Amino acid sequence: MPPASNSPSAPAPNFIKVPGILGLYRKTRSGVHQGIKRVQGKRKERSLKTNDRKIAERRLKAWIDELGRVDTSVEKTTLEDLFKRLLAVDVGKSASCIAIIEGVRNFG
Repeated sequence: MPPASNSPSAPAPNFIKVPGILGLYRKTRSGVHQGIKRVQGKRKERSLKTNDRKIAERRLKAWIDELGRVDTSVEKTTLEDLFKRLLAVDVGKSASCIAIIEGVRNFG
């Protein structure tokens, strides 16, 4: 009896791991390289915007170095927190200056 032609097959993966390089993947459809890195338990992804492996390796290294420099507490700062800090620094400013800051704050 011949094998069934209607057998369900697993869907093709979106990414293929590039061997030998930690965190480097290639999209199956477009061939564009993708960097994937876990930082403080959260998965970060970035398109490296190239099909060339050597360029992708350099961009991946630069991106990972950049991730190490980003302060995650600052990354989560809200606009409201920034306005509070600005008003705390500008305590001695004139009323019109404070009014401008408050106007910008209340605009959104």
